[in-house]
Amino acid sequence: MARSLEELGITKNNIILEKKSLNTYEEAILLKPMIANDTFLLVTSAYHMPRSMALFKKQGMDPIAAPTDFQNRNAGSFHYTMFLPSAENMKKADIALYEYLGLMKEILVGNI
Repeated sequence: MARSLEELGITKNNIILEKKSLNTYEEAILLKPMIANDTFLLVTSAYHMPRSMALFKKQGMDPIAAPTDFQNRNAGSFHYTMFLPSAENMKKADIALYEYLGLMKEILVGNI
């Protein structure tokens, strides 16, 4: 990610890397002292953004959502095959289930 930012013209001293966290909750905790009360761009997959935003805001941080990797590439088009079993549809269901369960877990343990 840092290399991609540098290719986009962001200088190294404007890039903050956090390498110790094992999950988004830990990442928010570890980044809080680095970012303090500054507004920042939170870049993550669109499907992960709701949980990420909630976790960072719970830490009192002020993120601006910058979602990537949108899953609905054919918005507006509808076809019955969207509901038939396929590897792609199973992957989408897996991602959705993982995020919903992750969101529920963070709510239940009080992280959100």
